[in-house]
Amino acid sequence: MDIHKCLINRVDIVHRIARLLMLAGMGKLPLYVIEKLKWDLGLPHDYVKTLLADYPDYFDVCSIEDPLSGKEMLALELVFWRKELSVSDLEKRAMSLDYCGDKRRHDIAFPMFFPKGFDLEKRVKTWVENWQKLPYISPYEDAFHLDLSSDLAEKWIVSILHELLCLLVSKKTERGNLLCMESVWGWTQDLRRLWFITLAYFTFPIRLGLRHCP
Repeated sequence: MDIHKCLINRVDIVHRIARLLMLAGMGKLPLYVIEKLKWDLGLPHDYVKTLLADYPDYFDVCSIEDPLSGKEMLALELVFWRKELSVSDLEKRAMSLDYCGDKRRHDIAFPMFFPKGFDLEKRVKTWVENWQKLPYISPYEDAFHLDLSSDLAEKWIVSILHELLCLLVSKKTERGNLLCMESVWGWTQDLRRLWFITLAYFTFPIRLGLRHCP
């Protein structure tokens, strides 16, 4: 049986694409970006016609301006915000531990794993521990009001990257696919710089021991 014909699998893929578009903030992404992530998302070959076309209440194909070239290009757009899907992987885990209300948000820390025998310097370990204690901001929230030079803004960016990787079937993707995201999200230069720094942590996980999705 074709796994893409299974209703459960189709709905799962649709929800993951919807959440990916919600991460984009503006609710739309160029089709070439979706194409880059096609296999990581578990999409069928001709996914626009064989899958997305069956969910007009979720998706629409529109034209947007390429932020780099200024030319028009096709994009996938989320028809409307899906509040029920705007719960991150880490928030779901926190809820499974019976956290509730605002306490759930503040108690969330990223899972961290270090190679056997690897120890952080004391000052670095202290910084990481304090960083983990900062309030968790959902990747689906608009946090552009934050001071982008702050540790809190960095934690928000990490939450976006963590959630993005959790949406992928393999929980990983080529670094180039992640690098292209910042150019289509309409971020400021400072936010793009923070994204690059965050990618460095995930590219070399030994630095912080960050693990996206176990």
